[in-house]
Amino acid sequence: MKSVMDQFMDAGVFRPIDEGFARSVCRLSGEDRDEVVLAAAIVSNLAGQGHTCADLNAVAKDGARWFGAGSLEGLVLPEPGAWLETLASSPIVGSREDYKPLILDDHGRLYLFRYWEYQRRLAQRIMEMAHGSRFMVISGGPGTGKTYMVAGILARLIQTADERREDPPRVLLVAPTGKAAARLRDSIVEAKRATGDAAIECEESVIERIPEEAFTVHRALGWSSVDPTRFFHHADNPLGADVVVADEASMIDLALMTKLVEAVPKEARLILIGDKDQLASVEAGSVLGDICNAGGREGDGDRVNTELSKSIVHLVHNYRFDENSGIGNLARAINSRNPDEALDILQSDRFDDVELINTPNPASLVRSIANEVIGRRRALLDEGDPARRLAMLKDYGVLCGLRNGPMGADEINRLIEHEVLWRDRVRARDGWYDGRPVMITSNDYKLRLFNGDMGVLCAKGGGDDMGVAFESQGGVRLISPARLGELKTAFALTVHKSQGSEFDHVALVLPQKLSPVLTAELLYTAVTRAKRSLTVYAAREVVREAILTTVARFSGLRDMIWSRQ
Repeated sequence: MKSVMDQFMDAGVFRPIDEGFARSVCRLSGEDRDEVVLAAAIVSNLAGQGHTCADLNAVAKDGARWFGAGSLEGLVLPEPGAWLETLASSPIVGSREDYKPLILDDHGRLYLFRYWEYQRRLAQRIMEMAHGSRFMVISGGPGTGKTYMVAGILARLIQTADERREDPPRVLLVAPTGKAAARLRDSIVEAKRATGDAAIECEESVIERIPEEAFTVHRALGWSSVDPTRFFHHADNPLGADVVVADEASMIDLALMTKLVEAVPKEARLILIGDKDQLASVEAGSVLGDICNAGGREGDGDRVNTELSKSIVHLVHNYRFDENSGIGNLARAINSRNPDEALDILQSDRFDDVELINTPNPASLVRSIANEVIGRRRALLDEGDPARRLAMLKDYGVLCGLRNGPMGADEINRLIEHEVLWRDRVRARDGWYDGRPVMITSNDYKLRLFNGDMGVLCAKGGGDDMGVAFESQGGVRLISPARLGELKTAFALTVHKSQGSEFDHVALVLPQKLSPVLTAELLYTAVTRAKRSLTVYAAREVVREAILTTVARFSGLRDMIWSRQ
């Protein structure tokens, strides 16, 4: 009879790295019990899905849900109590302060040691900062005034320093990606220039000194060409700042957030800005949601953490979308998990900024989208200024719920590019052509380009003189295509890759069949990328089920920080 581990392998659930890790770590310690090998492979697999641990009680109850494998529905996993007892007795499993490959906590959650250690260190540092009134979270959707609030706080800190005849605070603005850093800079500039009721209530001389330059988190921490996971700035060599502001905090994973928080000087302030309702980070963790106690457990008696509660501000009033906005109403309906209301908004004549179109044929869908793309591309080619070209990329965004499949970003990109090249009789040189939009897919520290950064090819003359334009501090950089590493054509993006971006108009493409990836958080993130109009290409039932599906990531961070007093 096959073991449970073998059945998982036969179902194609585990990656080779999951099996390799589990069998290697067990073999080196003399552990040969199937329950332990299975648990080690499970925690490795879930880490690859973005979980920081494996809640074995939940896994034992419904394994198929967590691994998306229908063939596991009849599988009988070990009984939770006996399984946890076996793990607790294993030489590769430790608890709390132990230094072992796997850590089992008091709630039946199993961790890879490094994630347990990141979680423990992050929780400890957050609580130290919260108790010292040096930690703040500003959460809210697009248009709720998060950056304006931060600009106002910075102005008051500068003014207070002036009144005390002290040096102004050294402020560091950071974001997880290059485009998010550029948006943070633009938002700060906009806040400083605001007039009327939106103006910062402070002397002009103070407002002028609010810093505008923003960096990626990696650049601010100081990357190492030898080991990109280690940084120049850390707990023993902190950042040279009195105030650190991190935007798009929902995109920052557990490991990077720990390294950022620990690099903040002990007497400095840390302000996190983000939207707790957005998708969590691509890498492991749901840090902002855990910090904001997403899930509504703040009022559970002894689970209240007063100091942390006082550090968190939730902004709800939207200055961009009023009651007549379909985008705003749709976002609220999705967050309320109300699919009937959401579908009514999408199909109602009451709102002219949102629309639902069911186009099951990919070719027909692409023709419709390509009409928009090609018209805008032709206007873009008329712009000789690279900065204007980059600005026009923010006009129209094609976002896909999935990366693979007939309605996924890879296929939609391929089909749109084919339409562009065919209709405009474009000749590509080694895949490059004037106006080609691209996205960086891996960090390049030497070029200061990071995963998710967007650029556009600018070709002069006959196309021999080419450079890809990217936003940079104070202007635009042109980089030769020959110097660029991994990238993709970016007529269409996944919703995950669109985080940190906003577009005037958004076309959201969802697959015709249901997928575990399609969740309320994904829809909300996609909808809130749109500033003026949104077209959703999807079947009603897919939209309905997505709104009723919620992202669930195993994590112990929320328990660790909210149960402390």
